[in-house]
Amino acid sequence: MKTVLFNDTLATPKMSLILLDWSCRESFHSLDYLARQDVPRSDYEIIWIEYYDRGADEVARRIAAAEAKMGPPPVDHWIIMEIPSKVYYHKHLMYNVGIAQARGKIVVICDSDAMFEPSFLRAVSDAFAADSEIVLHVDEVRSARRDFYPFNYPSFEEVRGRGVLNWQDGKTTGLPDTTDPLHSRNYGACLCAWRRDLIAIGGADEHLDYLGHVCGPYELTFRLVNLGRREVWHQSHFIYHTWHPGTDGHKNYIGPNDGRGMSNTALKIRNSGRVAPLRENRAIRLLRTGAKLGRDEIPGALIDPEYERIWSEEEMANSDNFALFAAPQETPKLIGEFRSCNVVGFGGKIWAVPRYLGKVELDDPQRPFDPRIRRADTIEAAMAAVAQGEDDARRLFGEGAKYDIVDCSGEWMAIPHSIGLNDWSALVLLEGRGVLRAASREELVIRVLQARLREMGAAGAELLRVLGEWRAPPLARKAPAGASSAEGAGVTEQLSLTAVAARLDGVAALAQAMASRVDRIGAMSEKALLAVADLNHRIAAGVPRKPPQQFGLLRWSLRQPRKAARAVLNRLRTALRASFGETDVAANLAPPAGRGSE
Repeated sequence: MKTVLFNDTLATPKMSLILLDWSCRESFHSLDYLARQDVPRSDYEIIWIEYYDRGADEVARRIAAAEAKMGPPPVDHWIIMEIPSKVYYHKHLMYNVGIAQARGKIVVICDSDAMFEPSFLRAVSDAFAADSEIVLHVDEVRSARRDFYPFNYPSFEEVRGRGVLNWQDGKTTGLPDTTDPLHSRNYGACLCAWRRDLIAIGGADEHLDYLGHVCGPYELTFRLVNLGRREVWHQSHFIYHTWHPGTDGHKNYIGPNDGRGMSNTALKIRNSGRVAPLRENRAIRLLRTGAKLGRDEIPGALIDPEYERIWSEEEMANSDNFALFAAPQETPKLIGEFRSCNVVGFGGKIWAVPRYLGKVELDDPQRPFDPRIRRADTIEAAMAAVAQGEDDARRLFGEGAKYDIVDCSGEWMAIPHSIGLNDWSALVLLEGRGVLRAASREELVIRVLQARLREMGAAGAELLRVLGEWRAPPLARKAPAGASSAEGAGVTEQLSLTAVAARLDGVAALAQAMASRVDRIGAMSEKALLAVADLNHRIAAGVPRKPPQQFGLLRWSLRQPRKAARAVLNRLRTALRASFGETDVAANLAPPAGRGSE
């Protein structure tokens, strides 16, 4: 192990940032963002740790540039561990190298190729000033956009925009998740803790299970919680990460895990209450037990010589506990849930996949093109499309509707949930199974209404007739005296179905009101039928033929059947017109002059 640079002018920083490299970093842009923090540069130190023997030219160039300008160096402590290349990387050993040599009271272990807003370190410092009994995590905003690679310094707004995987309503999607936060939040992105607490629990665990890709500072979090600290996630500050090759651990060895990137060994800590590591670093143990080690003495106690043998790639290849992980180049990632859909990041897009469709393989090139699977550039856009479809279905079919309303290349469709995953071309042939099609969203409203009325029997048939009369164009229109032909055409256009249909929300509300009235009429009909059945029963049983008093209207109807029938129809028409009047399109729906109300 060698120290390339040590900034001895930095006496007592408040915070120590530990950034890791195992000869894998292509971009060192994180140093640029950390150089522009809004706290004094003397408040924090940056420790850059290289696992193997690479002295990154880019780090050296930045140091030289800073020296030429007589400014603060981009890193304050540059450590090259010089581990042989045949030994597999172990991040927890690197954590301990940083913890043991940190001079700050607060240790920040974070993603070394992230973007940091200028207020990042101030937010960390303020959190510990407000509550000293915490272990703090800062979640990471992740973008799948390939045009940010090679890293080209996008703005924070651009990273949160098109292609973002986990951003909604001003925060990461994992923060409000109380169902499965272990997987929806990024536990490996950024941990902040008191250095004294990290030493008190024995530092990072150097057990073999944490070798390779499945590891992270969250095992420190779980043991700190068992020590008595509270796990806290910052609610308004985040770090940012853009896509680059190898983000998902492709061709990395992985130890025992839950299949979703979390170490099984770390997860067991939550239930066991264990505080001590399974394998403690010797230098950390000396510090924990009160040994006074000088800065030059610490490196000699940090690396166990046995690691060169037990962590070799040959041992990994022959181990039953480790596997070489090969991630598909395009792997769909679950972001969260919204209403009836799973929200998934895939191929730089956001997908909303209805759960009622069952298992859907987005990366299957033979997957049917089903319009109910929405695709958008942002989470917000995908959620808006889902909300519009489900809200339209609820307005048209009622609460609990098992339908989805979709726009498929200009053709609008209402598709029952009972129809499984299908290609659009196959769905258009399923009208017999409840699929409704229309050339516009407004026309689909009418199609749905007609379908619902057909299910209402005789009452529905009468409503369909009245609806047809309403939709029919006027047979004759007399323009006002002195009006030009253009003015007459304007009146016609104003009263046309197209003009009315342009007010979709009003038409939808009208349809809902009509459906509600149909439901009420249906309920009244059921009561009337029951009354008739009761009356027939009374007649058959020899009960006096005079109908019971509580059925006064029915008594009259039985005596005057023709008048009663006409009255019912007139009441029905009045009810329908009252429904029209309940919306803000009453003027558009009023019958034209001279046509009469029949």
